[in-house]
Amino acid sequence: MVKSTKSGIFVKHLKSKNMDTNTRLKITLGTILIVGIISVGLSMNNRNTPIVETVNTNELLVENQKLKSENDSLIAELGQTNQLFDKKEENYIKVIARYEYGIDWIKSYHRNVYEEFHRILAFKETYSREAEVQTKKELKDY
Repeated sequence: MVKSTKSGIFVKHLKSKNMDTNTRLKITLGTILIVGIISVGLSMNNRNTPIVETVNTNELLVENQKLKSENDSLIAELGQTNQLFDKKEENYIKVIARYEYGIDWIKSYHRNVYEEFHRILAFKETYSREAEVQTKKELKDY
């Protein structure tokens, strides 16, 4: 580590035994005085305008009320949207239940129509058990 010669000499000078107590006291008081002057100078406000801006509380209250009303309207809108989606989901569940019931009924009472249904879904010319298994897997994914 290389030290600069000026700072090294100064530090050695401060630590030297030859330096008397009077010189150390002068350096310490000078440092405290300089730091004090700088801190007082920075803390003084020389401007005529206040540092803190004055705020009109009525404007803040009006703004707060506007934000609250906007927040309440957004919450109400969100609730309505959720209800709409819940109703749509219920309708989809009913449609799927009817579809599954219809497929089961066709399978039980009209076997040839059921086979044609799976043949058409699988894009085959003839019915096969493999096509039925494949279309059932695809329908379950939906």
